[in-house]
Amino acid sequence: MKKYVFLLVVMTLGLLSCGDDDKPVIPELDKLTKVVCAKGTDVLYFAYINYTDDGKIASMDFVNGKNVPFIYVGDKITMVNPDEDIERIEYLMNGNVIIKKSVNKNNPFNKEVYTSDEYNYLYNGASLTSASLTMKWPKEGESGYESQKFDKEEAYIWENGNVTLFTQDKKRIEYKYSSTALTPRNFPWRVIPSFNPVGFDAFSPINLLYGNQSRNLPESANSYSLSGDDDTTASYTYHFTTTGDYITGLTIREQISSTDKIAEVNTYEYTFIYSK
Repeated sequence: MKKYVFLLVVMTLGLLSCGDDDKPVIPELDKLTKVVCAKGTDVLYFAYINYTDDGKIASMDFVNGKNVPFIYVGDKITMVNPDEDIERIEYLMNGNVIIKKSVNKNNPFNKEVYTSDEYNYLYNGASLTSASLTMKWPKEGESGYESQKFDKEEAYIWENGNVTLFTQDKKRIEYKYSSTALTPRNFPWRVIPSFNPVGFDAFSPINLLYGNQSRNLPESANSYSLSGDDDTTASYTYHFTTTGDYITGLTIREQISSTDKIAEVNTYEYTFIYSK
């Protein structure tokens, strides 16, 4: 009898320990479906993001009438006519990350479509660290093209799970982060290859396809050049508004300074809306 009681106790403890080891189910956050950016009384951009039934970006619609559809074929994603000068942008995926981006334009001399910019991305694990760039342009009045390659067009430095520095040539932008505020999994902010971090590209959902996000939300950024020919500096401060697990608002204050100009101060107000 004692033997059976002992076995029953062991089985009960085993079931309890298995239950303790089960990871809690974390509900999936709704996807970002609308981004609005205003500067004072002017709306700078107003974008709707639409998704397919399986959660991929289907299109981006802007209130200025521009519609940008996404086409999926195998490992390739094509953004059709994202800009008036661009015929399409193609992204090549490897698993869950973008490894190549090709910008295709129309040749003004013969109307053929050619690849003007090709980026190849390098990752350390799932963290984007650099990108090379091959540029190509048509010869004016002649057939054929010229090209040039830049082995490290973009470089990203990570510290404590956050991108703290982006460099391109002699320009740099440094970011500082909150020690407590974490980036929600559905919020697609990232350090973009730009020294003007207030545009839509900084919040486009396609950013979620570039591997790891920065772990924490940014608090400030400073942009400057190491070249003696350019003494323009810019600083940015970030103030987020959260509702539950969601970031619903953001204020970015920008100050641009140089020795020969009065400092320019701008405030950008963002609204983020999610699917239900």
